Amino acid sequence: MPDPSPAAGIDSIVAALSRRSNDQRRTVTQYANLEPRVGNTGTPPRLLSDIGFQETIQFSYLNAHPAHVIPPDDEEPRTIRQIVVCAYGLELDRRRFTSRQNRTIRTQRQAPHGVAPHPDDANVLISAELDDFTNSAEKQVVTPQNMTTRGAGPAYHFLIDRLGNISVGPALDYKTTTIPARHDDAIFVGLEGALGILRADYLRGLVREYFELPYTDPQIDTLVVLLAKLYVAFPEIRRNFDNTATPGVLATVYTAGQTLAVDKLLNFSNGAWRNQTKSPFQYYRTDDEPMLVQIDTEGSYDLATEIFRTAEAPRALAARDEARVAIGQLDTAGQTAIVMGAYLRLAAPERSSDMQGQSRRELFVSRERMAHSEAAQTGVRAATTNRGAQTVTPIFPQVSNFEPHVYDYSRGVWGDGTPY
Repeated sequence: MPDPSPAAGIDSIVAALSRRSNDQRRTVTQYANLEPRVGNTGTPPRLLSDIGFQETIQFSYLNAHPAHVIPPDDEEPRTIRQIVVCAYGLELDRRRFTSRQNRTIRTQRQAPHGVAPHPDDANVLISAELDDFTNSAEKQVVTPQNMTTRGAGPAYHFLIDRLGNISVGPALDYKTTTIPARHDDAIFVGLEGALGILRADYLRGLVREYFELPYTDPQIDTLVVLLAKLYVAFPEIRRNFDNTATPGVLATVYTAGQTLAVDKLLNFSNGAWRNQTKSPFQYYRTDDEPMLVQIDTEGSYDLATEIFRTAEAPRALAARDEARVAIGQLDTAGQTAIVMGAYLRLAAPERSSDMQGQSRRELFVSRERMAHSEAAQTGVRAATTNRGAQTVTPIFPQVSNFEPHVYDYSRGVWGDGTPY
């Protein structure tokens, strides 16, 4: 007969939570009040709306640091001539393959060092940091950090990770320095990429014979919605991928930066991937014809109401007087910890003459994945190494540098003292 005592019940809960945290690896979710409008322009920024994207993905806004964006010179919409899809995170994988310090081949993925077999083909090795979906917690931390701080940059207009989640960066009227030669009239879409290498090549020391892995189905699904909306907004841009198009030419372009030359690209290669001998994977979903079919199937969007956020949607509610600064969940070594941040009490918008007509178009909440500090940049990994925890310990992170993103309605200024 089961023990009905409270102690037995607590033990059962602890055991259940321990099993759950062994199966799930989560990163801290940090919420911050964001103000995407920069400057005094009266023109609504062209920020993408969430209309059309799947409910199962995460859709969020991410403020780029001013060091990585160039604001518009006037209130005229920026001329857009190119959509440039950029693979990001490949350098992290390349360094795994070429590192001389740790050449370990691991049997388990999500490890801080070495490489591991691909989940679908043991003859292909990938960074051991990737999970079973070739998703990288490290890339999802480093890239947004580079965008939102004065550090390395660059800032993308959109980020799509391998789970299909999308983050909207600066408004399209802001230039970014992602590719300086194209920044005048290009929109930059960042896709989380990943590299693989044949086990035989790796064992023979041919560590530079790596190739890019196919993008995931959720990732392509999100990209299709994004492109369908952008092609409605900018119908003059050619829909076929032209990876050799020069800056200024009306085109959709795919690039992997300095990691892979144009002739080494397999995704968005319009069938050229069939002529290579390294990768055993299929890349047909990113060929021109299948991509066009998917975009056409997605249907059209109304330019006036469904592409960008409108000035009045969503409406601000005076009764809503709390702004969530930080809240999240984190699973660590055999434990489940609930991470709760501070709540900021805000007065109604009517209390500030400067903010009359303030709408939630200007105040957004962004969810940035942050790796647990004790797990370094490789993300939360402790759950795989400690399965014997017997306690549930709440962890309260020190949320710092959020003051500049908090609006003080009583004084009519942001936390850093500026009115905008």
